[in-house]
Amino acid sequence: MIAAVSHIDPRRLTTAERTGLEMVHDYDLHANDGGYYGRPPHRITRQLATSLIRSGLICLDTSGPASKLALTSNGKITHGVMIERRQQKRRA
Repeated sequence: MIAAVSHIDPRRLTTAERTGLEMVHDYDLHANDGGYYGRPPHRITRQLATSLIRSGLICLDTSGPASKLALTSNGKITHGVMIERRQQKRRA
């Protein structure tokens, strides 16, 4: 049996959540002692990371030497939808 994979409509996300999703996709965001993931200017707060984890868009990858944020399959699909919509707006 194949499980249905759904995405979250990017329009339902806040600007901060969309930006956080983009950063997780584009950069390696490792946990640090300052309460952030990543380093300036590409960093997000633990609170935002927790929100994205709860929504099922990202997960915490602990397989390496440090905790790192990674996109889930739903996060990858949602990111793809965001990119597609952005391209459609540019074409219009």
